[in-house]
Amino acid sequence: MHHGRTCLTWIMGLAVMASGMVPASGGERAAAVRPPADVSLEEDGRLLGRVVDASGRPLDGAVVTIAQKDVVLGRMVTNAKGEFAARGLSSGVYEIHTAQASASYRVWPSAVAPPSAQPLVQLMSGTGPVVRGQLGYIDPYSVIDLGLGVTAVTLSAVAVSRLEGDRVVRIVSP
Repeated sequence: MHHGRTCLTWIMGLAVMASGMVPASGGERAAAVRPPADVSLEEDGRLLGRVVDASGRPLDGAVVTIAQKDVVLGRMVTNAKGEFAARGLSSGVYEIHTAQASASYRVWPSAVAPPSAQPLVQLMSGTGPVVRGQLGYIDPYSVIDLGLGVTAVTLSAVAVSRLEGDRVVRIVSP
């Protein structure tokens, strides 16, 4: 019966790996990257923004950092209304972040900004990192693979339960 347990453990491990829930390389699947949001500069070239907490209240005194290609271009502090303004930016993609929020923005001069461009940067600063109760991304094929793996384990358990010592009493085929 010892061989039956070893076989069952091996099959269960294969079923879990085949489901895609545990990557064989030990790494994690890459997270989807959101495209930068479009924002238009003011007529005088200023970039306006606002930082709020999770309930929508403005954050006074939040330090806002603007970077491009890992080079910090400037830091500013929000006022009592959670507002900040940056000068001297040209069109391009910028990473704008606070201690608890970060996002990428594509900045446009107002004359050429697309109609979907927002008039200001809006950052929502939470109370900590977002924790989700999920096990990575499970696509439909992984669910099918998991179902097939569970079926294989179940059928293997039925076959193993038919073993008596080292002698096969009856072989059950799927």
